[in-house]
Amino acid sequence: MSDLEQGTTKTEEKAESNSAFKKVVKITGSVLFYIVLGFLLAFLISGAVARLNGKDTVDFLGYSFYVVVTSSMETVHQENADFLKGREDERIKCGDLVVTKKIKEGENINLYDVVTYFDEAKKVTVIHRIYTVEETQNGVLYTTRGDANNASDAEKRTVDSFTGKHVATFSGLGNIVSFLKSPYIYMAIGGCAFIIFTLLLIFELTKKKEGNQEK
Repeated sequence: MSDLEQGTTKTEEKAESNSAFKKVVKITGSVLFYIVLGFLLAFLISGAVARLNGKDTVDFLGYSFYVVVTSSMETVHQENADFLKGREDERIKCGDLVVTKKIKEGENINLYDVVTYFDEAKKVTVIHRIYTVEETQNGVLYTTRGDANNASDAEKRTVDSFTGKHVATFSGLGNIVSFLKSPYIYMAIGGCAFIIFTLLLIFELTKKKEGNQEK
């Protein structure tokens, strides 16, 4: 085989390799896009269902998302300074987005954990910290308190009364979520997502049809 033929063969092999790589990248990108789109639609539907049910949170895959609207965890009251020594930076401010995870059966709740519970009287979800853990004959009772408050919440609670345990706080992101909670925004985003999905599906089907015709 001549040097020219060898060079041509290597060029063809390289072209085929590049083509295969581009194909893999394209397929991977398409798959990731549809996965993200699916999650977005599921999140939007979850939010819409939550609004219809009068809930103040969005539940998704065992996680709940809350927009903080009070300052009970924003600062440290002097009364709590000793208790929270070393935890002064664990602030949850108005406008933050808080993520909690559903508490599994048998899971422990510990001192200093930040938890959520639904206040039946005020019809709102409260996010406060565990300040005391008390062993009783009827089980473990917990006292909660906002870090900015000088007194604990009136009612002692069992683990079953907590709706979730804090896992993350996203500073200021809650303001964006509040804006997105508008029903018109849900309709607009859902409509755009549906149009994009439909156009991509039509494009893929047209491309496949053209490929079959060429054969």
